Amino acid sequence: HRIYFTLGVDVLLTLVSGQFDARQECVVSALLQAGIAASLALFAWRRLSRAWGLISGGIIITISALPLVWDNVLWGFQSAFYFLIGFSLLGMDGLLRETFSTRWWLGLLAMLCALISMGSGFLCALVLLPLFMRDLLTAGPSRRIYWSLVATAAVLALGWYFHFEAPWHANLRARSVKVFVTYYGHCLAWPV
Repeated sequence: HRIYFTLGVDVLLTLVSGQFDARQECVVSALLQAGIAASLALFAWRRLSRAWGLISGGIIITISALPLVWDNVLWGFQSAFYFLIGFSLLGMDGLLRETFSTRWWLGLLAMLCALISMGSGFLCALVLLPLFMRDLLTAGPSRRIYWSLVATAAVLALGWYFHFEAPWHANLRARSVKVFVTYYGHCLAWPV
């Protein structure tokens, strides 16, 4: 992971307060999570009918309020997850806009920011690839589809280029499908 924004926020908090304080990081993580949830609810509210917008917003707020990832908020250094989610959503929304518009460029910038938020940041581009391929096959070649496809492929290539295999993580990989499925089953059994 290249957690540029998490490190930047933590250094900034330390400079502003004069000391390292994990509680400040917790507050920033909570604000990031709340901001993402509120943005998604507003997105649904604006694009759907009032009834569906209200239902979608309620679901988004309810899901984000569940204590499923409470440890990410309490361990403030985990704000990288929220930066990844936020930049990925902004990037996907932006690249679905009119090519070379301000929002398109901001979307591309957000996708690049997702790359340096966490190692899986390139996956937001992977999600868009089938959409652009579908549009290319159904609507035919167009400037919007072509340049958005090129930008998405460039983000994927950049993410692949920056990929790093940590040799000390080799023993953490599942050695077989059976080991993976067994471990996955144990994880699904949480908290039982």
